[in-house]
Amino acid sequence: MRIEDIQEGSYLYCKTAEGNGMQEVRVIEKVKVEVGYDVWDDGIRYMYYFNGQIHDSIQHPDQFTQTKSFRKPKCYECDLEINENKYKVELCNMCKWLKCPRDGACGCNYRGH
Repeated sequence: MRIEDIQEGSYLYCKTAEGNGMQEVRVIEKVKVEVGYDVWDDGIRYMYYFNGQIHDSIQHPDQFTQTKSFRKPKCYECDLEINENKYKVELCNMCKWLKCPRDGACGCNYRGH
C-alpha cells in the first residue's frame, strides 16, 4: 500500500517480520527507518497478537494490504491488473471483490464474460 493510504489506528494485514504468516495488525504510527548510512525510508510501526502475546514491529508500507492475501486479479471490464500494492484499492461492501481503480467494476456488476 502507499503510505498515504495507511491511517494510524487502522487494522490491516501484513506478513509479519517474525515470520508468523499473514496477520491482522493494528497500525500504531508512521515512522522513518534508517536503511543505510544517513539513508531513511518510510516505515509502519504496528502491533498484533500471536499466541496470547503482543508483538510490535516495523515494516515498509508495501507489505500491508486490506485483505488476507496480496491479490492481483485482472479487471473483467478493462483488463487492468488490480495490484493492491500499486493502487489504492477498495473492497466492495456487497460482494467483497476488489473494485477496479480505473472503472470501479466489481463482482456486483460482473456479467460473466
